[in-house]
Amino acid sequence: MAIVEEYGEEKVDDDMDFIFCENEYLQYFKIELLENKYNITWASVLPIHKEIESTLTLMGPLSNAFIHCPSASTETSFNKMDDNLITFGLEKALTESSNKSSPKLIEQSIIDCLSPKNVTVINKDIQSYLKKSIVLKALHLLEEKSFKYNIENNGFKNYAIIPRKELKKIKPQNFDKFLIKILVSDIVPVKKTFVHYKKMEQLMLAGPNHMDFSLCTKKFDAGATLHLSVDKHFLFDYYIKNDNAFTKKAAFICLKNDLISVDLVRKGRLEKNVIHQIPAAISFFGGNIQIGEDAIELFEDYNAYIISDLIKIMMVENFEDLLIESDWGFLVSKNDNNEIFLEFETFRGRRKATPAFLFAFILKWIIKNVENNFGKMPDTIVIVLKELNDNLKKQLMIAFQNTKLEIPDFQIQHYKIIEIKE
Repeated sequence: MAIVEEYGEEKVDDDMDFIFCENEYLQYFKIELLENKYNITWASVLPIHKEIESTLTLMGPLSNAFIHCPSASTETSFNKMDDNLITFGLEKALTESSNKSSPKLIEQSIIDCLSPKNVTVINKDIQSYLKKSIVLKALHLLEEKSFKYNIENNGFKNYAIIPRKELKKIKPQNFDKFLIKILVSDIVPVKKTFVHYKKMEQLMLAGPNHMDFSLCTKKFDAGATLHLSVDKHFLFDYYIKNDNAFTKKAAFICLKNDLISVDLVRKGRLEKNVIHQIPAAISFFGGNIQIGEDAIELFEDYNAYIISDLIKIMMVENFEDLLIESDWGFLVSKNDNNEIFLEFETFRGRRKATPAFLFAFILKWIIKNVENNFGKMPDTIVIVLKELNDNLKKQLMIAFQNTKLEIPDFQIQHYKIIEIKE
């Protein structure tokens, strides 16, 4: 806002570097326009060396830099930095400041080190815009009024834990294979804690930006806790513990090749295959609803009543992308929004429904079986599917909502993991 008032909107770019100098430190922020949103993609707090050029080198190439030294231009100043602050591995104790120059001299030194055409000095008192920006940001977050210069409250790094064998499957910008992750887009401070119900070894810690990997050779039992966090100072922390921290009742509904299996978590222990590989199929025949094998048994004589392959169908967003199988007894159509509808026979005549609506019957039947096993409704339901895309996740959420069941915690994961929510 200060830049626009002083220099005009044409000065605001898609890639900008900001340097704030005060006392013995330089605060550095890199701001980029990503998907039409301004994000802080890098930040650091650097001690000022005797040779200012050495400090600037740590920031990397600066192509469009803005400089503001509050004490050099106004009476406003930032709060003094905590002497114990460590940011991105840079610790004050490692490089003591020896520059006692005034903020004005520091500002001029920075300008002298950089190309004059790439440096803009912010002379306005940026603190005077604080109250207005807070109001505009609040309205923006409440979706009442768009704030053109809003900057997302995000982190600056990607951190993750991944099994070593999955490492080769990682594709650029695809984080699905990570067990647990904190991404640049996450709003800080952020904590993520998961309990993983599978024995683990050869875990890789990826970060920052999943460019550097370190190997953890320790073996972990099913029920181990994985934790990642980035605090308000953007400091990263993590741990992995064999502690069976999850003590509630939970069920994993595992989907694979259009088959459904169910594992239970009871007193921190995993009970496998309480329900084992039933087909994701349903039929409405003879005044009753058949699910799984009971529906498939009608194939020979009453195929038009059977709706199968629901998981595969829900993975497809557009009608044109759906591969129709020759043995389907139901018809596939679309509405005006290109949404997929299935047409089939029932004991009440021919009907049409969405795949998510039909899968809700199967999901409710499974959860009711879990309730009977526990003697009460579980605290947590987790649908597990490795080959999970955005549309399937959306359809599964719709299906769960259609069950009308009151489950406190419903999750969709790639692994047998439960997120511990605070």
